Amino acid sequence: MSTTTTSATEAMAQFLPAQERKSQLKLSTEIEVHEDVTVVHCHGRIAYRDEAESLSRTLAQLLPRAQQIVLDLRDIEMIDSAGLGSLLTALHLAQASGSNLRLASPNRRTLSLFQLTNLDTVFEIYPALQDALLVSHWQMA
Repeated sequence: MSTTTTSATEAMAQFLPAQERKSQLKLSTEIEVHEDVTVVHCHGRIAYRDEAESLSRTLAQLLPRAQQIVLDLRDIEMIDSAGLGSLLTALHLAQASGSNLRLASPNRRTLSLFQLTNLDTVFEIYPALQDALLVSHWQMA
């Protein structure tokens, strides 16, 4: 027989209003527009459940309006399989809508994860935000 342990914080979180639950996310995003390129600065982690769902919702809202999206991963501490799945879903949605989704500034650990899973061959990954912006601007011209 298996038992699941839930911390008091986790148990209480399910009863909190959505606004209070949102403040407990370990992912925050800031959206910035550089000419016609939308940059989503990500801070924290892209992980199972709330963080991955939050990023998916943010990107889904941007996709109908943004042709060029760059995710700035510089401040991402970790990504798990759910986070990778959210990024893949966003990439497919972007491609289906005729948009481009690029990744920029992954730290060494994040880049290694993309390489280990061969997702570095699926995503356009740039070492710096400026590089991704230049390619995005050039492609629009």
